[in-house]
Amino acid sequence: MPSAQTTWRSLAHGSPTLLRHLAVCRLWCAPMWALAALAALALASTTALGAEGVTPRALRLGMVNDQSGPAAGLGRGMRLGAQAVFAELNSRGGVHGRHIDLELADDGYDAEQTAMHTLQLLQGDGVLALLGFVGTANAKAVVPMLGEMNVPLVGVVSGAASLRQPVTPQVFHLRASYAEEVAALVTHLRGQGLRRFGVVYQNDSFGLEVLAAVREELAQSGLTLYASAPFQRNTVAIRSALAHMTDQEPEVVITAGPTAPVAAFIERARTNQVPWRMATLSFADSGMLVSKLRGQADGVLISQVMPFQLDDGSTVTRECRALLQRHAQVALDHANLEGCITARLVVEALQRAGPAPNRARLMAALDNAVALDMGDFALQFSSSNHEGSHRVFLAEVAQGRLTRLAPPAVTAVGAR
Repeated sequence: MPSAQTTWRSLAHGSPTLLRHLAVCRLWCAPMWALAALAALALASTTALGAEGVTPRALRLGMVNDQSGPAAGLGRGMRLGAQAVFAELNSRGGVHGRHIDLELADDGYDAEQTAMHTLQLLQGDGVLALLGFVGTANAKAVVPMLGEMNVPLVGVVSGAASLRQPVTPQVFHLRASYAEEVAALVTHLRGQGLRRFGVVYQNDSFGLEVLAAVREELAQSGLTLYASAPFQRNTVAIRSALAHMTDQEPEVVITAGPTAPVAAFIERARTNQVPWRMATLSFADSGMLVSKLRGQADGVLISQVMPFQLDDGSTVTRECRALLQRHAQVALDHANLEGCITARLVVEALQRAGPAPNRARLMAALDNAVALDMGDFALQFSSSNHEGSHRVFLAEVAQGRLTRLAPPAVTAVGAR
């Protein structure tokens, strides 16, 4: 029986592009699904390999994120927000006479699935660009692929420095970094006299970056991290972390994880009547936390990287709320607001790319000092800056509702 490596190479025989992808894919692909992915690719025509998702009538975009796993609230929100923008645009004639088709794949917050689905989207009929990925490890899994095929990825629900420094030419970030979120949280909590900080973090690259950011931010104030405890990715196994924090007795615990485990930790902590303050980053979907925990979420401090979704005075929230109501019949929340803003940036770049778009022109449009001013929220990019915003907004749950803290926004200084 031929080896898996021999089989992969035979499937890719005659296609230099597939052979290059084999070399890249072997860095992270599990053999079983790598074989399946390359088998599917080998069946595609060689002419399809050059396709970039542009037809005379349509522009094809791709989105791969969590629609069914622990970060599904963020993935679904990203999808709904983007679909609402594209539906409105298509009803008005599209971009330069072409409507936008959004192809969606569910990775279940599994980085291997992210890579497999992305590879499939980039082959066959191809996509012009990708948008709305969710998760640090998930985005990292596709970065080699993006560079290999020069495909833009606009909007990653991650603030990880490892995705931003150095600049990856194909990746454009809309949100502030995790370091900036941590700076806003720690500054606010220290202002309340708190000194003993604990961190409960997902045991992966995302959680470890948040843990390091908290340590660094505290060190700038002459403090050290008081306690830390991990939990396993893609689980809600938080009992051990809760027991450790209970033994250590911090004054405040910052959680770094998706919605499901963060909600489980807060619920169990409230049940045990712990005395600490609790805070979390934007990767835990604020709307889902409030709806899951109801009154148990009261007092939880949440950093956000998009404007406050309940602010009727905000231009961008008012416009996105109308689109979500018209095309999806759902209320605006932090997750679908980010999807709406991400899609608006993509549309702006497509307009600037002109009537004959391709991946290179789309990235040039983003790199050419593109600015998207939405009234009270603006994004700014250039060839040397792929971080569109550094703004962090703080909110707190009170009486079962998310409330904005004054001042309305905290702007952290620089990306760490």
